[in-house]
Amino acid sequence: MLPAEEEFEVEIQNISGGGLCFLSDRELPVSEYLEWQFAIDIGDREIEVYGQLVWMEKKEELYLYGVKFVFLEETEQRNLITSINTIQIRRRQREKYITG
Repeated sequence: MLPAEEEFEVEIQNISGGGLCFLSDRELPVSEYLEWQFAIDIGDREIEVYGQLVWMEKKEELYLYGVKFVFLEETEQRNLITSINTIQIRRRQREKYITG
């Protein structure tokens, strides 16, 4: 079991206004009774959200987790969705520019 204040990095695979999916080399408990804090770098700012691990899938030596956000205010959720959409638009514009 992890200490309550231990921090570690994970690799976000996808994110939406309702949750995220991340990859980790750590096996973590999937439980609706545990809340995890995530500090997510979105563009030029960091957003802190809380979530519950709702599923886990073992991928070779890694673990893929699904997170459902909890305690996320509607305003925070809209800001998160706006930030995600902005990043996706910029990424598509770069890809379009590169591929011509």
